[in-house]
Amino acid sequence: MIHPPYDSMNLRVSLELLAEAANLDVEALVFEPPSFAPGRVDPTMLGLARALVPAFSRPGELSGLFVDRVLLAIATHLVQAYSGPDPAHTLARPKAGLAPWQQRRVAHMLLDQLDVDVSLAQLAADCGLSTGHFARAFRVSFGLPPHRWLLRERVRRAAQLLTTTDQPVDEIALACGFVDQSHLSRVFRKMMDMPPASWRRSRRTDGGSVLGALSPG
Repeated sequence: MIHPPYDSMNLRVSLELLAEAANLDVEALVFEPPSFAPGRVDPTMLGLARALVPAFSRPGELSGLFVDRVLLAIATHLVQAYSGPDPAHTLARPKAGLAPWQQRRVAHMLLDQLDVDVSLAQLAADCGLSTGHFARAFRVSFGLPPHRWLLRERVRRAAQLLTTTDQPVDEIALACGFVDQSHLSRVFRKMMDMPPASWRRSRRTDGGSVLGALSPG
């Protein structure tokens, strides 16, 4: 018996996403999750589900790219733990990065509209790739998952605007894809080791470089 109060999360993962995570054709996917049993806990699923909690507690602050990435990780874990694929149907998993034209296209898509929440599926489709293939290739080419690369670029742009303009911080936050000034301040402090206002004062004093001050993580 379950006694309130309690929290629960239901996730719908399509067969197509499971097959992609398994590197299989949909027809070749054999997925046999265990039946429900009271007290059974999958620690990996629990950890991935917890990563999505901020999407509920602070709607809008978690990018669609991050949510897509977690869902892909969930699908990958499910097929690795509970599927029995036929090796004859396994597809080749490319390890190369994006082609130069794909790198340019996805960078332009993201940088030209930092205030828009683009999905992983949109980026992948524009490059003519599946979601899973695109996510892996993007990391090879750019050194970071799409959501972390985009967050870094949003902070980079905010730092540039703080240094070179008198635009109010709340306007800069919205222009760079943050929910509000508070959201920008939390992320900015974490990456730059100081709040936006302090950054603006310090950079105008010493004339330092915006690009050199931002770590890749």
